[in-house]
Amino acid sequence: KHMTLVIGNLCLALGMIGVALVRKETIHFMLFTIHIVGYSIADTALASLISRYSSTLTQGRDLALNQAAQACARVLSPLLAGYLYEISKSQGHLPIGALPFLAGALCPAIGIGIPALLYMRNIARKNKILKDGQK
Repeated sequence: KHMTLVIGNLCLALGMIGVALVRKETIHFMLFTIHIVGYSIADTALASLISRYSSTLTQGRDLALNQAAQACARVLSPLLAGYLYEISKSQGHLPIGALPFLAGALCPAIGIGIPALLYMRNIARKNKILKDGQK
C-alpha cells in the first residue's frame, strides 16, 4: 500500500509536469491521462493507509479529515492557480499557464517521501522480526 501511494503520487506529479510543459495535443492528452490515473491510485492508497494506521475509534474521524483537507484544497487551489497563471503570462521562461501545474506537482512530489519512509521502516521491522526468529 505504501508503494502504491508512492507510484500514484509519482504518476500524478509527472503527469502534471508534463501537462505544464508539453503542448502537442496527443502527448498532452497521454500525460493528462497519467495524471488522472496517478490521482486515482494515490487517492485510493491514501484512504487505505489512513484506515490502516488509524485506531478503530479514530478511523472515521481520520478519513473525514482527509476528505475535509481535499475539499479545502479544491476551494483554495483555484485562487492560487489564478494568481500563478497571471504570473506565468508575464514571464517568458515557461509556456503560458505552466506555473499552476508545476506548483501543483510539488504536493504529490513531496508526498512521495512519507509513504516511502514508512515502507522502508516497515521492511526494516519485518527483517528484524525474521532475524530474531532465526536466533
